Amino acid sequence: MLTNLKQWKKIILSLPDEEFFDIMRNYLGELKTPFNKHLLIEQLLAFLSKEETVERIISLVNESDAYLLTLIYSLGGPTTKVLFSFVQDSQSFLEYQNHILNLEERLLIYKEPDTGRIRLSPIFKEILEKQILDTRLVFPSEKITDQTASPPWFSEALLIAMISFLKNSPDLFKLDGELKKRSLDELSSIFPLLFSGDSQESRFEFLFKVLQKLHLLTEKDGKVWIHYENVNNISKLPILTRYTLFIAAAATGSKDLKVISKRAELLSSFLFSLPEGRGFSFPTLLSFLRFYSRSEKLDEKELRQIIDSLITTEILHYQGKDVYELNPFFSELLHGSNDEPVFIIQPSFIITAKPWITLETGLPLALSSNILKYDIFAEYEITKQSCIKIRQIDMTHIDLLNYLETMSGNSTPQNIKTSLEHWALDYNTFQLFEGVTLVVSNPRRVVVDHLETLKPFIRSNPAPGVYIFNKEDEKEWSKLLNEAGLPVLTGSSEVTEAQNETINFEEYQKKGSLSPKITFIEQERPADRNSPSFINELKKVMEEQNFSRTEHEDILARIERKLILFPRQLQRALKSKDKAEVGGLDYTGKVRLIQRALDSKRTILEIKSTAIPGDTNRILIKPVSVNHEGANLILLAWTLPEEDEIEIPIRKISYVKLLRSSLYAPVSG
Repeated sequence: MLTNLKQWKKIILSLPDEEFFDIMRNYLGELKTPFNKHLLIEQLLAFLSKEETVERIISLVNESDAYLLTLIYSLGGPTTKVLFSFVQDSQSFLEYQNHILNLEERLLIYKEPDTGRIRLSPIFKEILEKQILDTRLVFPSEKITDQTASPPWFSEALLIAMISFLKNSPDLFKLDGELKKRSLDELSSIFPLLFSGDSQESRFEFLFKVLQKLHLLTEKDGKVWIHYENVNNISKLPILTRYTLFIAAAATGSKDLKVISKRAELLSSFLFSLPEGRGFSFPTLLSFLRFYSRSEKLDEKELRQIIDSLITTEILHYQGKDVYELNPFFSELLHGSNDEPVFIIQPSFIITAKPWITLETGLPLALSSNILKYDIFAEYEITKQSCIKIRQIDMTHIDLLNYLETMSGNSTPQNIKTSLEHWALDYNTFQLFEGVTLVVSNPRRVVVDHLETLKPFIRSNPAPGVYIFNKEDEKEWSKLLNEAGLPVLTGSSEVTEAQNETINFEEYQKKGSLSPKITFIEQERPADRNSPSFINELKKVMEEQNFSRTEHEDILARIERKLILFPRQLQRALKSKDKAEVGGLDYTGKVRLIQRALDSKRTILEIKSTAIPGDTNRILIKPVSVNHEGANLILLAWTLPEEDEIEIPIRKISYVKLLRSSLYAPVSG
């Protein structure tokens, strides 16, 4: 059953008269005057609504048609130029242009006159979705039956464990950037999977690079500082946004967070739309990613880096024989399908963290305990010293107890509760301040002690002339001291400045990035792609009629273009009698043909000229104007599809052919 009839009537009524009546004559035969457009449209709808008509139209859709129709549907209404960019490797622009025009003539697609966007015909859209469109034609894939994937090594569970490790072991590298032997031995013991695999770059290097680019840690002179506020900020983002930021940071050479966030948005759409349980080849994945990145205009090298990063992190799981699938374990992580508690707490102060723990739920664990062993299940230990870092995210021991019970789903063992309480009391008997210490000699102390505007910034005054300030407030208190005549050299290092560069990651989060941009449609289409039998019947009936040679050629061409469905459509004189091509010495004929193209605004020209560089001297153009230069006429035009401006003397044109570009819309520039 045809749908969206009102919308389709409006589209057909917008056609210029020539195109409108060409369609009516083709499908309805000879038209009686006077013409009533609305009545003709109703007659055409009555013809198209017949079950036999629909069956014949759909039966004539071959593999090439289905591919282009699916691509139009998938791209959500592309322009001519965008659509051609997806098929240019397999066909010339002229072949593509003829194919688009043919689908328009068969009423399967149309071009919006205002925008030039190509869309599926509203009356056939539902039928095409149910019977023809098949995303596998555009992005070939295969069903994965053997689910052998393991959880990806790159996960937020690993990030949590690494933060726990780095908070206690900042002195990792030699001055030349190489890992110290002690650090390497310790990392290899706790994180054996970070130093496995075939990649030239170790997984540790990959992970460290990601954390640096996102300003989650800083390394200077071999020492590593964690930026806890940034870690806390990024943990508040949606889980897919976090993962795509991590991968984008690895995949791009840029350290600019705006660039990284754009790549992350691209990855969100890409990963969210990959169907589960289907395998893709590397070239298909590239094509798929190219589809999402068409507005970004990424080069092939960066597209490959993104896919390589997804493979390196095992978010794309290699099935063998150049087949990759979205790791089902990664999909589970994104959708939060596991509602089980993420901790197991033992009276021995050992906490076992399960693999589906997230950065948001696991950050307090990283800051309150020490990683002992990282595997599918990670083991942590709570100690008196390990609990100090919870202050980095403003947690108290009571907050920590509530957190442990929430994450484990059980009451915390009594001995751990008691220990946490005792440790809190011990720490409250003395205070360790992390900040900037200002030491003032005796003659100047009175200035600082009596500067009322400075007092809110002093965290502690542990001894006469000793003042502790927050690093975060340095601009404010430095200004006040300078205004009071006390210029201060704080001794802040580049590391400290970088460490305190707080990032608001929400600024880089694009709204709606999780919405899939493509819907996968699959059809059980027959393997037999031969022409339907009624085509031969039409040719047989045509041969039996008394048509002239010209009429015979015209009707046969319309049969081949799939415009004739029934014998009653075999009509004479449907083809325009105006000449459509001129060659040789007919200068006047060439000028007239060019002028017809200029008047039409829906036609393009195929021309051959010695003034055109190249082997064939033949190109497609959209004429813009004809200008006089002395006694010569100069054709100004755009080349297609490049849209480069070109000037050609008409006297140097040896051949010109008029081609209709669209039934519906003028040729866009």
